[in-house]
Amino acid sequence: MVGSNLCKSTGFWSFVRTKKADATEVILENAETSLRLGSKLLRGLGVMSDDATFLSQLMRESMELQAQEALERKDGKEPEIMKRTVGET
Repeated sequence: MVGSNLCKSTGFWSFVRTKKADATEVILENAETSLRLGSKLLRGLGVMSDDATFLSQLMRESMELQAQEALERKDGKEPEIMKRTVGET
């Protein structure tokens, strides 16, 4: 694939399929919305902006790793953490 592709997915398996299709960057829409709301809430509660940003980035990286693991597994099961954080069952 030449260049970079930025894609939006609406669910975990859409995220995984898009990553499998070699998209350079995939945004998981529901999770991103939740991360942004959580970040604003944390800042509203007095958490430093850098700390809230760090936690959001940590969650994004965790979701990326889980998508990679799902691509490597052949059982087709969604990671348990994604069911809890994204709310898909």
